[in-house]
Amino acid sequence: MMNSRIEEWGKKWVERFNELSAKYEIPYYTQSPLNLVGDEVEIMFVGINPKGGNKEITNNTFDKFLAGNECWQQRFCGDKNVWKLTNGARFFMGYNASKHEDTIDNDHKVVWTNLTPFQSDKGFTDLKAELRDEGVKSTFELISILCPKKIVFLGGNAFGLLDKYADDNLKQHFEHIKVFANLPLEIGRLYNMPAFYVSHPSGKWPVSHCFISVFIFLRNLIDIYENEKPTKSLKMVAECMRKEFSLWHDRIDNIITHRMNKKIYFAGSIRGGRVNASLYQRMIDYIKQTDTVLTEHIGKTNMSLKTQTKAMDIHIYERDTEWLGQSDMVIAECTCPSLGVGYELAYAEAHNIPVYIFYDKTKANISAMLNGNEYFYIIPYESEDEIFHELDNILHC
Repeated sequence: MMNSRIEEWGKKWVERFNELSAKYEIPYYTQSPLNLVGDEVEIMFVGINPKGGNKEITNNTFDKFLAGNECWQQRFCGDKNVWKLTNGARFFMGYNASKHEDTIDNDHKVVWTNLTPFQSDKGFTDLKAELRDEGVKSTFELISILCPKKIVFLGGNAFGLLDKYADDNLKQHFEHIKVFANLPLEIGRLYNMPAFYVSHPSGKWPVSHCFISVFIFLRNLIDIYENEKPTKSLKMVAECMRKEFSLWHDRIDNIITHRMNKKIYFAGSIRGGRVNASLYQRMIDYIKQTDTVLTEHIGKTNMSLKTQTKAMDIHIYERDTEWLGQSDMVIAECTCPSLGVGYELAYAEAHNIPVYIFYDKTKANISAMLNGNEYFYIIPYESEDEIFHELDNILHC
């Protein structure tokens, strides 16, 4: 059964639209079928106006006008939404292209319309003032009748247009605020109902493909209503949103920075034998693509193995234990046994530093003191490709 107030609205405006269409030779229509709308509307999408610039007179009947766009069902091809406008706007609200008949694609609960029903090529800029003003007036009467739980204005600086063209009565029931000064996204309230201004789905989406969806979702979380009244001012909602986005940015940035710039203590045999020095260097080079290696010298193939003075050994010990203390983890290649590397692994364990031990199982057996210690992550391998795959898992987990 048709909503009686929509019926009254339709009878009033179809007569007026027919007059204006004849006067300016401009066609008009609405989008989703208004004759199906129930008593509770979840979402109302409001575009600018139908695109087109043909000179044509529309002489609609009341029933034909409320039946909506005669092509409306063509937005689906099978079970997939294929119109760029409707598919993009649905994505903004968290839906994929599949048909969702109980929610976003339910014409009893969701309304699609325009600020004005009259066609033009360039939105409001090439529309006659009388068509624009009467169209806006009719749409806001419809909003006041439907009282949707959310209103989403799509593109065309809709809130700015409302500031400019709305009558004084409407302006008393409309407020809006930008959350970010340099983004074409705003939040508002119209007749105390939550409203959004977002980019038109056919245009460029700000920040990223998913940002508008996150923007709308966050506002929904923050802007709480009790007894159909908001608990926060719109200014406070915008400030809470900015703080939350800033918090996400800072914490995620810290996580990414930490993940991508770990301090790695690479351990490999020096005085115990340099047969694997070139492998050490390849592992170090691979790690350095994303992270910092404190012990780059381990991979040098021209390192001197001559006996050092006691003073020099003290310096090496103090330097290396300081590096160990600074490190986020130890990565050791232990195919070639080394007393020094064994000490470094024990030092790391004592100081709760994660330790990952690689060894070529085709060339060596790992010590039971390492393999039997559950603290260490032991990684046997047979080829270098396995090493680099495991390094990816370690460094980017």
